Amino acid sequence: MKFYNSSEIEYRRQVSIPWNATQPPHLSAQGDLYWAMRIGFADAHSQDAGERRVSLAGIANSLEQIRTITSSTAQHVLRTERNTDNLLEDVKNRLPPNHEYWYGLLQEALPGFMSRLPRATADHLIDASSHRFAKEWDYCKVSLCKSVESLFLRIFVPGVQALPESSKLTMALPKGKQAPRKRSSAEWDKIQMSGWVQILRTATEVDINFPLRSLLPNAFPNIHLDSLVNLHVGLAQIAKLRGGSAHDSANPDEEKAKDAQKLWDLVVGSNGEGLLAKFYLALGLTEESQGAGNGDGSS
Repeated sequence: MKFYNSSEIEYRRQVSIPWNATQPPHLSAQGDLYWAMRIGFADAHSQDAGERRVSLAGIANSLEQIRTITSSTAQHVLRTERNTDNLLEDVKNRLPPNHEYWYGLLQEALPGFMSRLPRATADHLIDASSHRFAKEWDYCKVSLCKSVESLFLRIFVPGVQALPESSKLTMALPKGKQAPRKRSSAEWDKIQMSGWVQILRTATEVDINFPLRSLLPNAFPNIHLDSLVNLHVGLAQIAKLRGGSAHDSANPDEEKAKDAQKLWDLVVGSNGEGLLAKFYLALGLTEESQGAGNGDGSS
């Protein structure tokens, strides 16, 4: 018998043709029927059936049953003897952590706060976690600092801007011996970390940002003013670590790693006691007081 190359369609068409048909089926070494003939399966099948003529459909059906049994047996052997279930779990565990993984870890690090953070803040923290895992220290530090800045941008600034008096209020940024630079309410979203350090530092009863201090209880009724003002100390440390001094070190990567860890401790804290949590506590923000606008994941 002469064998021809066959396609899957032709294979399907030929399965119902009797074995001794005038036109031989198109068989190839890639098909089950070819090997059924080569190993004598077809002959055995015809003897069991007591027939001289054997249909390819009958052989194909038997082969399908054998294939199913073989596949199930192989899977069983792999699971029991080769322990493939654990292997697949190991492969899964070796995949790079995803967004949900980092969010879960941050929920443990910031119990009671992570779900209330603005979406932009949460995204920056997730980025920081990912960069920290990859030992990309510079990117990690930048993301941590952006998470802090986003709190002022998404919570503090909108809260004060919502007051009617805010249209006439300016925030003063001291600059050494020079006259302080004043920012109108329309420019508050451009203030960076160093600017908030100066604003909070001078938001006392006897300093240039006292007008801001006097309005804050109207924006945040449960605010702890002294606690908020004292945040400038932690903010200054964060701003300093953002730049770092690793370029002067003999081991820049090691120094960057240390700075990144210090920054993580300042922002997140080992038990959720970092600046993020202190910010919420200082403003007196609770789930009820935030309502649906600030910590609901809005961008």
